Amino acid sequence: MAEMARDTYGDKTLIELNTEIELLQNDLALLRDEYAKHDARITGQITRLRHIINDRKQAINFIRRDREQRYFSVHTGSLRGQLESLRFALGLQAIRWSKTVPAHCDWQFDAGFEVDKKEPIKALEAFLAGLPLLPQIHERDRSATITATEIIKCD
Repeated sequence: MAEMARDTYGDKTLIELNTEIELLQNDLALLRDEYAKHDARITGQITRLRHIINDRKQAINFIRRDREQRYFSVHTGSLRGQLESLRFALGLQAIRWSKTVPAHCDWQFDAGFEVDKKEPIKALEAFLAGLPLLPQIHERDRSATITATEIIKCD
């Protein structure tokens, strides 16, 4: 302030202030350039990560669709209740029960599992594995018949 008081017209003070403004503007321009570099780098990284995420999502969705199309999920519960869904998944027109299997008999799955739908006969065999039942595929009408391998008595 004392210096300003000695500067009669304030010219020296104006020059110093203008010089300080120029220095600040130069600093601001440098910071803008630095910000632009960091912004471009970070934006590039974000874009790259988004591409990676999209690629992985597509791969996961493909695997899920492929799995859903290839496998039939058997849930806990009634065999007869799930047989119609399996028939539809295998592309069979009908599933018939032979007279050797009582109509009121049903079996309960106590755990879920998956059946490969690629070959209908193997899929039905896997579905009925461990039970006294045998599937037969009839290609001419795309149907199946389930017969008993032993005498079945249901209470």
